[in-house]
Amino acid sequence: MKLKKNDKNILTFTKKWVNRLMWFGCIWITWSYLLATFNKVSIAEALSETVATVIIATMLGYMCKAFFETYSEKKNELKEKEMSVNENQITENDYYEL
Repeated sequence: MKLKKNDKNILTFTKKWVNRLMWFGCIWITWSYLLATFNKVSIAEALSETVATVIIATMLGYMCKAFFETYSEKKNELKEKEMSVNENQITENDYYEL
């Protein structure tokens, strides 16, 4: 099945790195559980805390970035629509005055 250009999932630089960090985080957490089963509890606890902190910080940062980008794009779209409506009203009023 052929995909059209619009159907492709475009991965940006940030999405790629967040994806990689999430995979590494999952692997590290798995390793911490394995270490805990081999009675290396102190190492497992430290590793789990560090990984959880990294994953949470990465995801929060990415979500904030994505939210503000989307928010500003939508705000700009609304401003453009408002400007085009105002321009249409001005040209219609000028036409009726003649």
